[in-house]
Amino acid sequence: MLLLVCWLVPAATLVGLMLFREHTSRNEDDFLRVKHPTASTLNNQAATADEMDVLDRWGPVLLSAVLVCGLGIGAWFLYQLWQANSKLVS
Repeated sequence: MLLLVCWLVPAATLVGLMLFREHTSRNEDDFLRVKHPTASTLNNQAATADEMDVLDRWGPVLLSAVLVCGLGIGAWFLYQLWQANSKLVS
């Protein structure tokens, strides 16, 4: 049970990261201002792009960690089940 709780922490962090990325992408301005860009518009676009890059970098890392930990915990539970069922009954 403790292993499942420990696995839920990175899984919940991944879900939180996905929700935060969705919230951040709502502020993203997809249009490039060519004719009359203002400094604040350019700064906001650059800041949002930098933040999205960081979030896009951490997403696959957390997903990999959650998958590897989940598969490891599942394999450990299957091994424990196999050990419990393979003992001789006398």
